[in-house]
Amino acid sequence: MKLLAIETCTEACSAAVYVDGEIMERYQIAARQHNELILPMAEQVLAEAQISLSQLDGVAFGCGPGAFTGVRICTAVSQGIAFAHDLPLLGISSLANLAAQVATSGQNEQQQVFAAIDARMGEIYYGHYLVAPNSVPVLSGTEQVVTAEALNLELVNFDYGMGTGWQSYAEPLMAKTAIKPEAIDPNALPRASITARLAAMQWQETTLLQPEQAQPVYLRNNVVHQKKATPKS
Repeated sequence: MKLLAIETCTEACSAAVYVDGEIMERYQIAARQHNELILPMAEQVLAEAQISLSQLDGVAFGCGPGAFTGVRICTAVSQGIAFAHDLPLLGISSLANLAAQVATSGQNEQQQVFAAIDARMGEIYYGHYLVAPNSVPVLSGTEQVVTAEALNLELVNFDYGMGTGWQSYAEPLMAKTAIKPEAIDPNALPRASITARLAAMQWQETTLLQPEQAQPVYLRNNVVHQKKATPKS
């Protein structure tokens, strides 16, 4: 199997190629530069893997949630590649991406992971995932956007906290989840290599998307746009 993976939903920008179990990746933290970086990164990993876009089986992309512009770029670039080369797509949650990084750290049994991305405006995007080694993270409930103070969780013995939501809201999140500081990675960001691995694991069992079906996941119903000033008459 040969997949191209793209992930730009947060300040991290990355592209990866999965070729029969091997993964090559380009990764850079570069807020507001995703538009300039992502296509050259994709070209670099394809060249490293010595394959062309026409040889791919499909494209995996980070579908969100995350920064509005980053999520939009990730979806649009992936759609463009898929349209041009008649490839199917598979969207991978950026929160599931964070949760899966626990499974790559050598754990031997199922873990309860609270993944959180700073959503700005005093809020977090979060998801509660059950993570076992060599398995796709399983979402418990739904992914949501909420203020850290308003977070209402059932009694769960969480094992790990992952993501930038833990940078800004560590104190209320620790109080709600009872996760110990040493089990928190507040710097974890979604990576295309994880997107590729998760996509490959479920590619055969999942209904794949046609390019026109790919949709970003914002979680917020109302995305704030800056209004243009009305010219005075």
